Amino acid sequence: MKSKLAAILWPNSKEVGVKEAIAPMPIKVKAFQHQVQGYNMALRTMGVMEG
Repeated sequence: MKSKLAAILWPNSKEVGVKEAIAPMPIKVKAFQHQVQGYNMALRTMGVMEG
């Protein structure tokens, strides 16, 4: 479920509530949700992955 703030900031975002990275993250610990969102956004922006 989208939070009210997320709905205001990113009304059409599919990323809100994302649970996992679109590619394996090169880290040893479990990432926080905002880190996964940023990782996914960076991969898409740089054209490394689609999704």
